Amino acid sequence: MYQPVPLVALVLFGLMQDAQSQTQLAMNEQKPCEIWGQVAGDTRRLQDGLDIELVGRDKGAKQRVHVSSNGNFDFQPVAPGGYQFRVIDRTGTLIHEQTESLGGKPTFVLLLIPDSRSEDSARNTVSFAALQHKAPSRAWDAFRAAQKAGSAGDTEKCIQRLNEALSIDPDFAEAQSDLAARYAKMGRIDEALQHAETAFRLNSALPEAGCNFALLLVSLKRYPEAETVARRLLNGPSYLPELHGVLAISLIGQRRNLDEALDHLRQAATEIPFITLLAARALAEIGKPMLAVDQVKAYLQSSAHECERQELEAWVSSVQSQLASQSHPEE
Repeated sequence: MYQPVPLVALVLFGLMQDAQSQTQLAMNEQKPCEIWGQVAGDTRRLQDGLDIELVGRDKGAKQRVHVSSNGNFDFQPVAPGGYQFRVIDRTGTLIHEQTESLGGKPTFVLLLIPDSRSEDSARNTVSFAALQHKAPSRAWDAFRAAQKAGSAGDTEKCIQRLNEALSIDPDFAEAQSDLAARYAKMGRIDEALQHAETAFRLNSALPEAGCNFALLLVSLKRYPEAETVARRLLNGPSYLPELHGVLAISLIGQRRNLDEALDHLRQAATEIPFITLLAARALAEIGKPMLAVDQVKAYLQSSAHECERQELEAWVSSVQSQLASQSHPEE
């Protein structure tokens, strides 16, 4: 069974890191966190009582923590290597698995739980192009080998197998989409965009393809194109809260329709809270610092992890001080 790589999570986190660097947040004297993050996504599946297991590739290193009421979690340091995050609900049911490379530096992990409405739509919607195309079995074999290598943390082998699948069948949409995800994680955004766009063209009904394409456009600040894709997809059958965030940031970046942008931002932040940080960056960039501060304050009140609280509060204080000095210049 095809398990898509969570490119949406990768792109969102990359944007969040960029937002933090551009607002010049500093850790100061705060002890850096080693492994921390948030569970976000389908609010109907994110009820109190969630646990997360962190399991090493050899199954030897294992930790289990309870998720806080606002979706935050953190783990003790681990040796470098590939690890699996397993989200478990109060009944003991596994609702999400995700593989990440950890160790050696502080790491934020976003565990994005797919919305069941989007998954149901994906099962019931197939594009005409996808109906006309069937990837050869050899391409599927290489693709499954890539997924296995990716789950084991072997990125190099995963990339090789995905390229092998595409050399057999360049129109293999799932392989194009997963290769986009791998490149995004490596910071190779231009290449990721090329493969995400190809996946979307080949199979527009593949849920992650269009959403990821729009997210990558936003990361490159190609706001008009991102807006066009987001509006098209929001009028489609899939429910993807990320698209409300894409549309919000695209409108902010174009300096227009701020009321509409903030409305879409509220819808996105209900399921993916730190989208408010991305919006704050965009608002600061277009000269709306007070609106940016409002977004960061809202995030601090509802969703901030202790690992980021100090730096976010420092940024808010800095911006407010600058605004105050501008309002009352020295005589």
